Amino acid sequence: MGVRALGETDLNPVSGISKLTQLAFALFTPASNPNAVIINLVAGAVSESGALQAGDLLQDLKTGHLLGAAPKAQFWGQMIGSAVGAVVSAMVYKLYTHVYQVPGDMFQVPTGYVWIFTARLVTGQGLPPMVGWWALGAGLLFVVLTAVRIAAKERGGLLKMIGPYIPGGIAVAVGMYNVPSFTLARTIGGLLNWYWCSYRKESETPIIILASGLILGEGLFSIVNLVLASLHVPHLK
Repeated sequence: MGVRALGETDLNPVSGISKLTQLAFALFTPASNPNAVIINLVAGAVSESGALQAGDLLQDLKTGHLLGAAPKAQFWGQMIGSAVGAVVSAMVYKLYTHVYQVPGDMFQVPTGYVWIFTARLVTGQGLPPMVGWWALGAGLLFVVLTAVRIAAKERGGLLKMIGPYIPGGIAVAVGMYNVPSFTLARTIGGLLNWYWCSYRKESETPIIILASGLILGEGLFSIVNLVLASLHVPHLK
């Protein structure tokens, strides 16, 4: 599910996958168990980590394939990167928690609240009334829409024309899970990409380079901001 969503939307809905796992484990873990919430959180974390790593490997291997990299070299690169990344990420997190309050006003960690509230919900108070019917109805709706999208690719005529505009359930769910600032930013980026590639008929390479620069610039500036804050240097926060 995660790999397919990543291939279709460039987003891996690991949060939704983990929530499904939490719901499933709630059926097998008695609510009276004092460790029910912890068991639920661990089960969701394992499923999310698996989906996340599968998506990352998919992107890395695809990029390496396009560049002609050797699979063996990619494997060792993954092993080295995993070892180094585990240490570096822990150190950076420690630095962030030393400078900023986490969770706090700047870093609210909304996903953390979703995790713990979901675990408490499915192991304690239960789900809201009629939520099962809503979930069943939404599932059936997008099963039909997915079947229509698949049929549209194999047939011609009007169905093939409207096929690309039929919404996918995963894409809709991703828009519901993410905050508006993230979703709207992706919409703006998609419109810019459409204008450059479809309207002006230009190569996509400049857009990819520009997007990479935006990602790299924000990442580097966040580190600079973190270092300045840790040294108590007056600057824009």
